[in-house]
Amino acid sequence: MSSPFGEFEQAYVIVGYTGEGYVYYWASVDSAHQGIEMKEYNKLAKNDVKPNMESVDTTLGIGSRTSVKILDEDSCQSFVEGNSSGGNVTYYNGKTKETVETGDLVTIGTENFYVVKHDGIDLILLSCYTLKVGNIYNIASQKVGEYTPSDVGYGIQSSEVKGVQSGTDNAKGTVAFSTTMYWNGKVGTTYPGNYCNYNNNDAYAPGRDCAYVYDDNSILYQYIQSYKTYLSSFGVTIKEARLMSLDESGSFRSTNYYAWKETSYWLGTVRDNDTGRIWGVTSPSGFVHGYYAAAPKNYGVRPVIVI
Repeated sequence: MSSPFGEFEQAYVIVGYTGEGYVYYWASVDSAHQGIEMKEYNKLAKNDVKPNMESVDTTLGIGSRTSVKILDEDSCQSFVEGNSSGGNVTYYNGKTKETVETGDLVTIGTENFYVVKHDGIDLILLSCYTLKVGNIYNIASQKVGEYTPSDVGYGIQSSEVKGVQSGTDNAKGTVAFSTTMYWNGKVGTTYPGNYCNYNNNDAYAPGRDCAYVYDDNSILYQYIQSYKTYLSSFGVTIKEARLMSLDESGSFRSTNYYAWKETSYWLGTVRDNDTGRIWGVTSPSGFVHGYYAAAPKNYGVRPVIVI
């Protein structure tokens, strides 16, 4: 769509699924302050254009449906019905904290998450995207940039920041797991199992009892803690913020494979003691393991939070 009066300064589209088909809604305002409030696309008429509009309300009710918060292009939120909210946490399709299931979408403030697990008390949630932090590498594995606090959206989720991606020029938002293999022989720590060290390096067996080593020694720790503080600013109690474990990742893969491989990101589980490899997920191929300090061009920071 275009306006004969000036460039669109704000324009929003909602694509809703009714259960039988799709329905489209449109809202906009142009540089001449001519605008259209949220309206079903195929019912637009000339008299729907209103003068002297300064902005478009991004929290709108559509017909008999509940209010829909329109987010920007960095969001994975979709238009769904029957939203319920409690303490700035939004559940969709008539769900509540008690009834959400693995793979469902949950929104906290401006950030979107997938349900990984519900134990009857706590919700374990995986961010839809990795955080906008870390480095940018080109296809030749050369560092060509780095995100800084002056960048818009720094430290929170962004759909442009997905680590290494097949078919793209740059790996964006990648960070080394740590500077040292600090888990090897750490005083006072007894790790279970055998670090997941076994003959077939690329295989993954759920329940292998692999050592989970993510803690405040990791480079990723401060990014995740800062993100926890950001989420807390919405008035939500965040019980825990961390990386996903290998076993959690394997379980989530079996229930929501698309979301699981949406980005390339570190897990919190070490693969072996001898070479210092950490498990991760590379989109779209699957489970991989990279060296703790030598793989900053591959994996991003995709937090898990518990509410």
